[in-house]
This record gives sequence, C-alpha cells and structure tokens, in this order.
Amino acid sequence: LSLTAAGVFYLFMDFVKELQREADKKGSKQSTYLTCVLVLHVALVRCPLFPHAVHWGFLAVYVFFFANVQISTRLLASACPVFHWFLASLVFDRSQYFRQKLLQLYIGLYNLLGVSMHVNFLPWT
Repeated sequence: LSLTAAGVFYLFMDFVKELQREADKKGSKQSTYLTCVLVLHVALVRCPLFPHAVHWGFLAVYVFFFANVQISTRLLASACPVFHWFLASLVFDRSQYFRQKLLQLYIGLYNLLGVSMHVNFLPWT
C-alpha cells in the first residue's frame, strides 16, 4: 500500500502545481464559478491522470475500512492502471540509476517468490 500512497500523492501534487500555475496566470480575484471552472480545466485538461488518481484514492480509502489486506492489494494493483504507470515511471527514470536497479530487483524477487510459493500452496500476498 505504500507504493499506492506514493503514486496518488505524486499525482495530487502534480495537480496542485498545475492549479497554482493557472491561478497565478489568472490572478487571485475570481468569482467562485470561475474558480470551479479553473479547477475542472486543470483537472481534466492539464492533468489527464487526475481522474485516475481520484478513483484510486477512493478505492484505497474504501478497502482500508472494509476489506482485508489480500483483497486490498489485489484490488488496488489491478483496478486502476495508475499503479503500473507509477512503477514504470520509477523503473525507466534514467536520473536515479540506483533506485531503478533496486526496484527492478524487488519486482524480480517478488515474481520469483510469488511463483515458487503459489505452486507449493503457501500463502502469498
């Protein structure tokens, strides 16, 4: 769940930065209607991943209160592609070579252990 939280946090921070940029361009004195239009414009046009992050965040809150760990990890990893996009952005980030190799090692070990434990009927997740 920590990678889920990191992905959602990253997307929300990107949304806030875009909203700040738009607000600086438009000026601070606006009506409530224009503020709502500005937020929708930034959310849907400038940050196309924002609806996915909202969906993912809602699912994370829901499963935190109403599901066990096995269901939550399976649901959050498969219900929304943001998790995989976030992992791909970390794996293919050329500026952080050590983090990239460490994450590739983690993913490889996770897959190897998952296959070996699953075929031996051991608990896995």
